[in-house]
Amino acid sequence: AQDGLDSPAKLCAVGLVPEFEGTDEWLERVRLLGNQRKLSLERLRSISNFVDGVDSCFPNSIILSASSWSDDGSNTQPWRVEQSTHGFDEIVIPSNAVKASIVDGQHRLYSFLHSEVEDRRQFQLLCAVFFDIPSSLQAFIFASINTNQKAVRRGMALNLYGYNIEDEPRGIWSPEKLAVFLVRRLNFDPLSSLHRRINIGAEGAPPSGTLPGAARVLSLAAVVDGVLRQFSRNPKRDRDLLRSERFWSRKKRVSLDDDGTPLRHWYRDSRDSRIYGLIRDFVVVVDDLFWSTGVERSMLTRAVGVRALFDFLVESLTRHPEIISSWEEQDSSSLRVIRESLQRCTKVDFTDPYFEATGRGRKRILNVLLVGAELSSLSSFAGSDHDEMQRIIRRAEVGTDVI
Repeated sequence: AQDGLDSPAKLCAVGLVPEFEGTDEWLERVRLLGNQRKLSLERLRSISNFVDGVDSCFPNSIILSASSWSDDGSNTQPWRVEQSTHGFDEIVIPSNAVKASIVDGQHRLYSFLHSEVEDRRQFQLLCAVFFDIPSSLQAFIFASINTNQKAVRRGMALNLYGYNIEDEPRGIWSPEKLAVFLVRRLNFDPLSSLHRRINIGAEGAPPSGTLPGAARVLSLAAVVDGVLRQFSRNPKRDRDLLRSERFWSRKKRVSLDDDGTPLRHWYRDSRDSRIYGLIRDFVVVVDDLFWSTGVERSMLTRAVGVRALFDFLVESLTRHPEIISSWEEQDSSSLRVIRESLQRCTKVDFTDPYFEATGRGRKRILNVLLVGAELSSLSSFAGSDHDEMQRIIRRAEVGTDVI
């Protein structure tokens, strides 16, 4: 509308500021939101970070329900459709128009109130306007849109981060873009223990084989998640910061802060070959100790186990920073500490039902690896987990000095 938007302070009152709740103004504004869920401040800020990116866009429309009539006695004017002098129909929105309710897209619209880039207020939004539809139909439209969407398989989506690597300077690569690049290289590098064992899922990619003893191929997403953990604690936040517009240019990796991940300084300095080399050496260690043995149904060959193994690498590098410095000096024995630690865990039965294929199972695998490698004490775990871990560790005859 030409003059129909209220001030940002008033708009923020829509279900966001507690002191407004229950007032007539608050109730009226919630009604104008149509039949959607309550606004989430966290989601608004997340979308606003996307909006502030130099290449942001919303390809799908915000759906509005407009009224072609006004209440009796009001001084507002209805929306209307007229034929323009150019011969096509156009929507006319008077300056004192009856407000339209948002059927779908409220978070996209109100996210602009949190934008830190001033010219984003001029952002053009595609809208689909329906006239005089009842609330029940608004609810049906919203439900149809949000229940029939099918999520894209994550591995396929991750492949898109590696789509234009030649067109983008390496210094502005997001953590996801670099991780996908490194994992794809692990798959195609003949010297890698994961050579042609990762399901890339891209058109034209050669078929993938399985790890020895595994029932299925290894997913791209599992390895990408593991690699990401080495140099980014919050990849989405890093990506948004790198996309943000500052002085007509994009930020570079070196401008990101140190988030405490072990290989963060290599990522910030674009030392990608070092990251790849260390990860490839770690994969060789894991393959020698666990994968090449061909134990059937071992959870270490599943996505949950691969993620846990990379979690173990994070813990090892964090507790033993000398591993990184010795690797920088091209010391061939730089990963000896990790190899010796994991060697103590080779007798653990990772086919045990205790290691389930869930997030909890991933944590259990990591905890057993840490206790077995004598990086953690079993006494730090309480309850049923303590008893189950003690059973598994004693049966494997490892870590007896920490039980």
